[in-house]
Amino acid sequence: MFLGKKKIYRVVELTERWCGKHLGRNYDRGGLTIYILKQSMWEVPTYGGYEESNNSITIYKNRCESVTELIMAVVHEYVHYLQDLSQYDKLTKQYGYENNPLEVEARMTAQKYYEIIWEKIKNKI
Repeated sequence: MFLGKKKIYRVVELTERWCGKHLGRNYDRGGLTIYILKQSMWEVPTYGGYEESNNSITIYKNRCESVTELIMAVVHEYVHYLQDLSQYDKLTKQYGYENNPLEVEARMTAQKYYEIIWEKIKNKI
C-alpha cells in the first residue's frame, strides 16, 4: 500500500485513538502531542521516538515504509508514553538497549496489537 501523506496521518491518528481507548492514557503527563516528521538521512535510522520532556511522540514518515511499521511505531512509542521512564537509562546500562525491560514491553505490545489495530482501522483509511 502506498503511504501518501494523508494515509500516514490517518493511520497515525487512528492508531493513537485506538491506543488511548484500549491501552489507557497517562493523565499525569498532560496532553500527548504526535509529530510526523522526516528524519535526516544523516541520523541513525529509527521509526520514531518518545520525548518525555515535552510529552511528544515523533514518527519518522520516511523510515516507516509500510502500514505495519507505522502502526507498530506508534504503539511502541505510545507504550513509552505510558511507562515510568525514571529508570530507563539505568536499565539500558544494566541490560543494554535491546534487553531493556521497557523496550521489550514496548516491542511486545506493538507485536501483540498490530493485527487487531489493523483490522479496526483498515476500512477507515
